[in-house]
Amino acid sequence: MTLRSILLPARALATAMVLLAALVLVAAPQAMAQTAPAAEKPENAAPGGAKMKDRVEKRIAELHEQLKITPAQEPAWNELATTMREDAAAKMATYKKWSQEQGKMNALELLQAHATLADENAQHLHKLVAAFEKLYNMMPDEQKKNADEVFSYRMAKAKAHAKARKMENKMNKDMNEKMDN
Repeated sequence: MTLRSILLPARALATAMVLLAALVLVAAPQAMAQTAPAAEKPENAAPGGAKMKDRVEKRIAELHEQLKITPAQEPAWNELATTMREDAAAKMATYKKWSQEQGKMNALELLQAHATLADENAQHLHKLVAAFEKLYNMMPDEQKKNADEVFSYRMAKAKAHAKARKMENKMNKDMNEKMDN
């Protein structure tokens, strides 16, 4: 066994986990919609909640198709999807609470809140790793290679989106500064 044969699967799994974490952030509003009472559902509380639910379900369906989940893998896939939704719901609740309290926090409290968010994100990621690992280990080598490619493509796409968003934020900041002067 070579170092390369050990590192390549580990790298693929790490890439997959980052993508799953990103997917959880997208899935959060949808999961909240499924677990919250009707009066608290995002689609009832604010416009756009139903759209988010549809986007999340679309992404989950796309991932299911892209990974070519077989009938034998469905139980592990369903476990993963459930974990993603549960973790997303918990994250959404944390972010909602944090956003409501953010304006009232001093600098120390803000840093503590960020540390709490980071800890919770790590806990969610560990749950996702365990659920995805079960599914990934069921896959034959050809399907694993496909999964590695799917996640690599999604990660590149997410990085490009983040870069575009960063540039947009910089342009908005520059424009606001010019308008202030």
